[in-house]
Amino acid sequence: MAEKNEKSVWIDIDDIKIDEMQSRLGHWSNDKKDDALVDSMKGIGQIQDVIVRPLSSKNGEKFKYGLVAGSRRFNAIVKAGKSKIRAIVKEMDDVEALETSISENIGRKDLTPFEETMSVFRLHELLMSKEEMGNFEAQKKIAKILFGDEGRAKSSVNAILSRIRNLPPSVLTLLKKPEERTREEKEILKKYSIPLDFEGISGGLSNVLSSLAISLNGITDEDKADKIFSAFSQLDLYSPYKTEDQIRSTIIELRDSIKKGNPFEVALHNAKEEKKLLEIRQAFSFTIGTFSLPSKQYWDWHGKAVSRSRMDPDDLVHKVYVDWLEKQAKKEGW
Repeated sequence: MAEKNEKSVWIDIDDIKIDEMQSRLGHWSNDKKDDALVDSMKGIGQIQDVIVRPLSSKNGEKFKYGLVAGSRRFNAIVKAGKSKIRAIVKEMDDVEALETSISENIGRKDLTPFEETMSVFRLHELLMSKEEMGNFEAQKKIAKILFGDEGRAKSSVNAILSRIRNLPPSVLTLLKKPEERTREEKEILKKYSIPLDFEGISGGLSNVLSSLAISLNGITDEDKADKIFSAFSQLDLYSPYKTEDQIRSTIIELRDSIKKGNPFEVALHNAKEEKKLLEIRQAFSFTIGTFSLPSKQYWDWHGKAVSRSRMDPDDLVHKVYVDWLEKQAKKEGW
């Protein structure tokens, strides 16, 4: 049997659904990387097996198998128009299925920070409820799966779990990739003028954001989310030109200011003033071809324009000049 010997078997696509224990949540972005995988499936074919588990027909399931690992391969094969997929069939309970999914995707560095957060949270809950493990015992097992080191239970796994415990649910959208966000989450980003193509923060930054949320104690989740999104927007923490260290430093400064007793609005105002000073200093360090701007005010405007355009200074000047030339050519009939 395939279940015992873990041999590859061919299964009809229509007999498989994405398993609820699949850590990648089954999303498909249709980006260049995904398109390339579809082309590979059409040309070369499937190289690596997916992993499925049998589903019980007693529960009214119309599908025979749940896809535990290999959602991108599964979606690529569907997009490629194939009718069958090569799989390894394993008998697994929910805990084993989620452990298998996390192990495969962590090993391939395939999970987004949001997927990692939700997978760890779900596995932690399952281990405590179905395996009757204690909190720390469950964290140690997850640390072994994620990092191969039980010693990272407190420092790493607990930090991941704190995202769920401390961040308001809506703020978790900041951990997501664009293709993972729901329509409602996109509307939230629009409300706070955060670009919809924002790639999301890393797991490390989400841990620091969690510590900021803890400092905003004594208010509702809705108010807490509003303050976090406002800070994220007004301090341009979504900017691709800010390094992770810069963003972390800004969040920590804001958090520490609140911990010292400053109201959120005061702490945010101070952080914005620091940001303005930094932009001015950066503006004076910019070079623009072979000419100089006439005053400090113009340099200040230039620094803000470059920062908000999210372009290299030389590229921005080049674009503005090219646009001006095109307008002149149209005006003069050149």
